[in-house]
Amino acid sequence: MPIVKYPYLLLSKQIASILQVPGIKVLLNEWRKKPCKREDYIDIFDSDVCHNKLHTLDRSLFFLNLPHEKNGPHGKLRIGVNLGLDWYVFSLMVSH
Repeated sequence: MPIVKYPYLLLSKQIASILQVPGIKVLLNEWRKKPCKREDYIDIFDSDVCHNKLHTLDRSLFFLNLPHEKNGPHGKLRIGVNLGLDWYVFSLMVSH
């Protein structure tokens, strides 16, 4: 018997639910329009990690931001998920 019960919704169901919200895919792609100044760290996308270190299974950059691709690489929305506990951090990248 667990000491503490914590109800949760599977991450896959949470993401599916979020993607049902009208206009959310456009909103989630807004980071692509934000000017990036590498010396000014305002959010996670200003870091070298997002630009050069996170790769997909085919070794392409996960957060690839080419000017001719308005909706993400190959038209796919890419969502990065970061889960933190007080003793462990887990990162996951999802393509949709």
